[in-house]
Amino acid sequence: MVAIPGAGAKASGGDYNARYNEVGPGFFGKLRIPLVAGREFSERDNLAAPQVAVVNQTFVQRFLEGRNPVGARFFHNGPLPTEIVGLVKDSHYSGVKQNPPPMFYIPWRQDKELNGLEFYVRSALPESQMVPQMRRVLASIDRDLPPENLRTMEQQINQNIQNDRIVLQLSAFFAILATALAMLGLYGVMANSVTRRTREIGIRMAVGAGPRKIRGMVLRELAWILGIGLATGVPAALVLARYTRSQLFGVQSFDAWVVAGAVLALAVTAAAAGYVPARRAMRVSPLDALLYE
Repeated sequence: MVAIPGAGAKASGGDYNARYNEVGPGFFGKLRIPLVAGREFSERDNLAAPQVAVVNQTFVQRFLEGRNPVGARFFHNGPLPTEIVGLVKDSHYSGVKQNPPPMFYIPWRQDKELNGLEFYVRSALPESQMVPQMRRVLASIDRDLPPENLRTMEQQINQNIQNDRIVLQLSAFFAILATALAMLGLYGVMANSVTRRTREIGIRMAVGAGPRKIRGMVLRELAWILGIGLATGVPAALVLARYTRSQLFGVQSFDAWVVAGAVLALAVTAAAAGYVPARRAMRVSPLDALLYE
């Protein structure tokens, strides 16, 4: 909870809660969080120096009504004020899907009761070489320091979205299953429709209709049915894809190859469902077709 002199409930919307993190010099550069105004922390920001903080953009919008925060003061832990010396862009805090909360950063050297530290390392080395090198560096500092939970930022993100990944994989499986069932159902319905028209096809052949004309008639009707289905199904799928993107991290709302593949699969299924029974019906003699029930 923060308290800012001169900022009332209107400025904060009645919510005075903010997240914070204790960091060291070079933190924002290593994590590529752009500095918008002011300065970052330095080695001089220690217990002997005045308390300072760097805030993010959401913090400024909620508590300072968007004005320049550099030089402003606030209270968060104790009677002494903390001076804002820098402004950085918003970044995710505990979840990649969550909106960035109001956030302020303070130097870890100004914490009197520090319990532990986490280090972020940026290196051009591959992971297989970087982790052993980090262990050697920590051992050179203190052999009794146990390095724990060494992982890359990509691994950290994957761990954060593990549940979403499982949901996405299940969704993909059920989407493929639904497409297969749709193809099977489409083939059955259309094949049955053409088979029931065997008598009509026999009459048309008896009065002089050729095979090409019969095939064209069947495929045109199938094209109309398929077109109506795609005209309603594709927009609905795109709308649902937008909702999926809002619920899962890293999911595109539109994938042209997936949509084109599904449309092609249904089109081929519809063509086979009409062509195969029509060809079978055309092989029946007109007299037998007239007697078909």
